[in-house]
Amino acid sequence: MLKIRDDVDLKELEKFGFKPKYDEDTGEIKKYVKKAQYSNCFIISFEKEQKLLGNYEIVNYWGLHIEKVIKETIDLLYDLIQAGLVEKVSD
Repeated sequence: MLKIRDDVDLKELEKFGFKPKYDEDTGEIKKYVKKAQYSNCFIISFEKEQKLLGNYEIVNYWGLHIEKVIKETIDLLYDLIQAGLVEKVSD
């Protein structure tokens, strides 16, 4: 699984064309999405997630979701890795 590194400023995603999407109730950013250049569908998004480690510790992170694989998706994913914004973590 890929996720945004913990030390990355999320504003860096906007340099790659990601747009924040806000929770209607709280006004907090719930995900960053990037739409395909020639269609209205999302190709990649980072969404706030939680994972339980052991019995007690809850870890919050921004998980990567790939929704449509096209050449643009592969190129964008490569750029994010090269920029050091994402890291691989075990499931």
